[in-house]
Amino acid sequence: QAIQAGDVAYNAMKKDRLQAMRGFNEAASNTFIEFKRTMGTDKQYYCANLDKEFSSEDLSAEILKRLKKGKLVAFDQDLDSKENILDDARLLFVRQNFKFLKNNLRYLGIEKINGLIADLGVSSHQFDLAERGFSFRGDGPLDMRMDNSRGQSAAEWLMRAKENEIGKVLKEYGEERFAWKIAGAIVEARDESPIETTGQLAEIIRAASPTREKRIDAATRSFQGIRIYINRELDDLKDCLDQV
Repeated sequence: QAIQAGDVAYNAMKKDRLQAMRGFNEAASNTFIEFKRTMGTDKQYYCANLDKEFSSEDLSAEILKRLKKGKLVAFDQDLDSKENILDDARLLFVRQNFKFLKNNLRYLGIEKINGLIADLGVSSHQFDLAERGFSFRGDGPLDMRMDNSRGQSAAEWLMRAKENEIGKVLKEYGEERFAWKIAGAIVEARDESPIETTGQLAEIIRAASPTREKRIDAATRSFQGIRIYINRELDDLKDCLDQV
């Protein structure tokens, strides 16, 4: 049900992004709570990563609407996440990556949870801020870190990474068919001057792409691949699931 809702939301996004995301959040939260109800469990704690799409109408809020008893433990490593915390006594906020799930639950005195939902990827909040470096819609510093207080930025990695490493990331995480050609173009460009902004990188990728997909910018897949790698998104998800 939630996956089908996601498909509907994606198609509706062109017309009304806000309405589409509300529909997805409602369907996902309904599925989440209904699944746990049918399992016949009455344990007290649910876990989610905090969604930043809206203030009072995000995924966490939708879950809380349907949570008749218990608490919701919300994880988010983004420094901006504190500005979006819902005013609800049932919500326990943890400003950390959900790969630290077990340690934080132990600190909160929680031995077991009876549900976990992960809203993966980047939020519209992060995309809309050019200074975060996730999007090429506006020119900004090439950062891409979910937690920009630690770790290397995308710009720093691209300056040091070998050509074959860049190509592998674009291929595996971005599913970019021109990965090796783009990687070569990035290395060639950085030898002339540092690649420091999203606009610079996007133009290098576009120029290196022999053909373009309809309705998709040529830089989309490469930006996705670099973002996933910089934030260790798949590794962190595996670390989280291994603890459940």
